Amino acid sequence: DQALTNIFETGLAAWRAQIATRAQVLRSGMKELGLQFLIDPAHMSNSVTTVYVPSHISPDELRSKLKGRSIIIYSGKGPIAKTVFQVGNIGILQDS
Repeated sequence: DQALTNIFETGLAAWRAQIATRAQVLRSGMKELGLQFLIDPAHMSNSVTTVYVPSHISPDELRSKLKGRSIIIYSGKGPIAKTVFQVGNIGILQDS
């Protein structure tokens, strides 16, 4: 219910623009870190970003380290579950 309330209060067009901006900010930062995307960003949904797990760390270790910094990532799905992680772009992004 809260998600719909947020959309109605913001307006659908403005909400979609906010999500697109969040996705762009998140993906720009990931690219600066040298992370590789599963899908070309031009073809990605604005609601989720799927990224290859860097070769020097396991998905579980990465998730644990990021969780300690209040960053939540999700496992990939199916046959690529151990090679990618996903980040939802709809939540709040902070500058810190």
